[in-house]
Amino acid sequence: MRSPGPPHGRWSEEELAQLHLFRGLDPGSLEGVLESCTLRILEPGEVLARSGEIHRSAWFLLSGRLTVHRAGPADTVLALVDPGESVGEMALIDHQPASVWVVAEQPSRLLEMSEEVLWSLAQSSHTVACNLLLTVTRRLRHADEVLCGGVAVEPLYRRTGSVDPLTGLHNRAWLDRTLDRVAARQAETGSPFSILFLDVDRFRRLNRRFGHLIGDSVLQQVALVVVEALRPSELVARYGGDEFVVLLPGLDADEARSVADRVRTSVKEAPPIQTPKGLLPPVTVSVGVASASAEQQPSEVLAAADAALFRAKARGRNRVVVAGDVSGESDLVAG
Repeated sequence: MRSPGPPHGRWSEEELAQLHLFRGLDPGSLEGVLESCTLRILEPGEVLARSGEIHRSAWFLLSGRLTVHRAGPADTVLALVDPGESVGEMALIDHQPASVWVVAEQPSRLLEMSEEVLWSLAQSSHTVACNLLLTVTRRLRHADEVLCGGVAVEPLYRRTGSVDPLTGLHNRAWLDRTLDRVAARQAETGSPFSILFLDVDRFRRLNRRFGHLIGDSVLQQVALVVVEALRPSELVARYGGDEFVVLLPGLDADEARSVADRVRTSVKEAPPIQTPKGLLPPVTVSVGVASASAEQQPSEVLAAADAALFRAKARGRNRVVVAGDVSGESDLVAG
């Protein structure tokens, strides 16, 4: 069932604010976009998408819940879609038929956006482009089952239980659950295991000068750049505030140091963000690196990486410091 619109009151500001696509946007900037969207209402059991169908719209769940199935509504539920999440944007990128069935589990309301409107919005808004890329990247990088040795993991579509709503990355709750599991897997196989702990340099000063919306955009861009600088086997989570943690199964300290400097350089060289006050100054990050030893607990490795990060900040920021390496000559300093 579709409702043309949207007349005033068709969806609330609170519903729009929870949509991942619109994170960090001023609601007032969306009025023209919303005029081109429609409201889709589904009753329990009603099918939104079928495997093999070709769609030219994406849907953003305002309320209710959807279930995802491989072969049809009677098949096993593969994943859940909760308010704020989206369906169908992958098909607008690769123009392939849908690979799953999507069915309403509860009475559900969705904002339906055409391909043309979505791409126009992404091209005109850096924030929307980052939000869209982070959503797609999160799905493409769903490699947890392989890294955790086949242990059951969270669904691909997930509420805020394991996903940070601002950046689309895994959150600290997911990290707390996953760190021990990944480290144990590496210990069983005798493989090295390292951790990167990084944060954005002078982030509080940036927030005070440009405001929290710009600060959110910085965090979104840093998250996207970090993800793009990593390989699929390297997992990243937002630890909190402007801090991020990267798990590096199979990498020793030297290899982790190389990854850390690749991340640092990628952030430094990212395109500057436009603000009402002009372009932001270049954003940089400092990174602490720690590699696990046989007798260390995963939490101790994380703490060592955090301490190395503190030393990187103290030595001037925008650099990498490895735990246990006390020589300043070993720091990788930005040029």
